[in-house]
Amino acid sequence: MSGFRTWVFRILILASIGLIMFGWLTPWWHANIEMIDANVWVRPWGLESDLSFYGAEHYLDEAQMPIWFGPLMWAFLGLSVLALLVSLFIKDKEISLGKLKMSLPQLLIVLVGIAYIFVAIIGIAYMATEMGKYFGGLPLMGSVMMDLGEPMVSMVFTSLQLGYWIICCVGPLILVLGLLRNKIIGKTQ
Repeated sequence: MSGFRTWVFRILILASIGLIMFGWLTPWWHANIEMIDANVWVRPWGLESDLSFYGAEHYLDEAQMPIWFGPLMWAFLGLSVLALLVSLFIKDKEISLGKLKMSLPQLLIVLVGIAYIFVAIIGIAYMATEMGKYFGGLPLMGSVMMDLGEPMVSMVFTSLQLGYWIICCVGPLILVLGLLRNKIIGKTQ
């Protein structure tokens, strides 16, 4: 794989990796507790908050993810980035999936794209169901009056954040790059 079109493709994949990293390190969901101006963020690997500053971190005890979830998600990120990087430099080996034929690099890229589409879908579904269980039914986007007993009665404003929207876009982008790889680099099958 050499030539101008190949390098354009490699740059597109590297840009996609950059988007993955930015989306991964940027919060996916945010809640602001107005009364104490406290914040809760959902990130791909779990919850973060500044509630400890207010002595209220115990309110999130039941909402925390299992201890294995964070390392699993970081491993997923690492394997995804590694698969994309490897796809840039391995030889084209034809893989046949029934009637569908694609090269090994294409398959790696397509699988990462599909994985990120699923992460975005499963992430939003999980957040929607779990947020409704806590604090009087937190919405994904909107506001609700939270009453956890005096003095914790406050409006809570919630919203999906840039990190989630980036991950929603990067999955389909990577999938399309994988499917169009041979056309982009100018290889005919």
